[in-house]
Amino acid sequence: MFDGRRKSSHRALYLLPTGCNDNPNQEVAHVCYPDRHRRKGWENIKSSHRGVRRNFVVISSLSPVPPVTEAPIHAVTEENPEIKTMFSSILGLVAIWYLYRWYKESKRISNKGDKYVYITGCDSGFGNNLAKHLDKLGFRVIAGCYTERGELELKELSSERLTTISLDVTKSESVKKVAASIKSLVGEKGLWAVVNNAGVATPSGPTEWLTIEDYKSMLAVNLNGVIAVTLSVLPLIKMARGRVVNVASVFGRLSPFGGPYCVSKYGVESFNDNLRLNMAPFGVKVLCIEPGFFKTSMTDTMMLKNNLKSLWDRLSQDMKDEYGEAYLETSEFLHQTLDFYSPGQSFF
Repeated sequence: MFDGRRKSSHRALYLLPTGCNDNPNQEVAHVCYPDRHRRKGWENIKSSHRGVRRNFVVISSLSPVPPVTEAPIHAVTEENPEIKTMFSSILGLVAIWYLYRWYKESKRISNKGDKYVYITGCDSGFGNNLAKHLDKLGFRVIAGCYTERGELELKELSSERLTTISLDVTKSESVKKVAASIKSLVGEKGLWAVVNNAGVATPSGPTEWLTIEDYKSMLAVNLNGVIAVTLSVLPLIKMARGRVVNVASVFGRLSPFGGPYCVSKYGVESFNDNLRLNMAPFGVKVLCIEPGFFKTSMTDTMMLKNNLKSLWDRLSQDMKDEYGEAYLETSEFLHQTLDFYSPGQSFF
């Protein structure tokens, strides 16, 4: 006749002969687990002894028992159908989401030849690449260029669908003149999209090195220019139920250095959010792009180093002594590091 004693630390049932004392060092006759913990090599036993449950498994005899490992996932799901149902539901939702994304991204725009896209800052960089890319796709591109050279070079590399136009986003007269030309060009179709890409990266440096005029000159391009161009063609965008695309920057979310650049991009982010809410009832989409550090004319390291050196040269001697030559050398080294780790030239 046997008496059962459970040792919780090993999650096992020790079957001891009747009359044994409770000395834990005494030999164990049999060690049993419930059927739900069955392992290879175990065998069912049916005991007719009083006080012992029938549904047990003999593992070993006269040997110490290791801790029981956790049951595998498939065993848990078999015993708990609710968990199995939950996993199936999650996998189903993930599959539906990917199918939805695939469907949305597989859609293509029709009648591209009837859709006009107005892009600013097309002399080089993102604007130049985007203008050529959309032209190849068949869109009617209106490329705003700051220099005559930029216009000529872009025309040579594009089809007759692309129209270049001289634009200075800091001058109201220039912005209004271009808007009037676009209105006569698109007619009743309206403007399918405007991409506010024009921007500058200098002067940039420690805040204390800059003047209010430095701030004004950059804000005039990077922020006020975006607002001015958008407002000038917004009625045409609404007519076509089109979209406004504003090129901000990752530095519209954080400010790792001083100067007006981050300030201007924070402003673009705010303007973008306000405009998006205002235009939603009219079916106009407003989008914001936040590029990182790409190799363009704006991020040319030699230009940035020269800009920093020119700011240093105009500092007073007292301020130079406060910062020290080592500060300037460290900044130049950081520019070289950025140039080494930045991605390739092309945006696409």
